[in-house]
Amino acid sequence: MLSSKMPYPRRVVNIPTGFKDLLEGVSKAVVKYQPESIPAFAAVFFNALLIFRDGRLCMPINELMKEFRVTKGSHCKLLNFSHHLFVV
Repeated sequence: MLSSKMPYPRRVVNIPTGFKDLLEGVSKAVVKYQPESIPAFAAVFFNALLIFRDGRLCMPINELMKEFRVTKGSHCKLLNFSHHLFVV
């Protein structure tokens, strides 16, 4: 009979500051754009975010993600044309 208790001790995992905001941002973009290739889309998304981050290095990641979401159309646009992803 299997025991419902875990045989291994629980470990506390420290989530880096801003990690949740990053995952939330890319997840919302994936849902919105429905890319055929999520890994390729994530690569383009994070590359656009890195470009956007220039000049904003001291901004907390949660604020950076909010600003990126609002203004990405004027700086870096994620487009999905014919199953290809482009950064403009």
